[in-house]
Amino acid sequence: TSSVKSQQPHGREKDVDVMEFGGSIGAAGIILFSHTILYYFWYCLEFNEGGLSDPGLASLFTAPREWKDFISDVVAKAATHCYPTLYAWKIYLTYVTLEVLLAFMMPGIWIKGYPVPS
Repeated sequence: TSSVKSQQPHGREKDVDVMEFGGSIGAAGIILFSHTILYYFWYCLEFNEGGLSDPGLASLFTAPREWKDFISDVVAKAATHCYPTLYAWKIYLTYVTLEVLLAFMMPGIWIKGYPVPS
């Protein structure tokens, strides 16, 4: 957040907090949307030959059962088909191991300043 001076009547100023992305609700929405859309794109690529798939926006209000079936189908196929291979696990675990070793062995940043009371 940042603070912005707002001009009030009679010459007084008031601090107004400005929140990026709509605050905590907007940030949570971005986190959920960005992860969900990736699974949807994977589903479209894997099972619909790259074409977007949905039951139709009109059916959202007229036939919500179709949307429930669609979402349950995406979740079921993601649970059974969308998992990393052994090669991907090896790459990831090698990276994490290297990061841990470097964190212990490499020197950190040395900054002169006031001592921190402990």
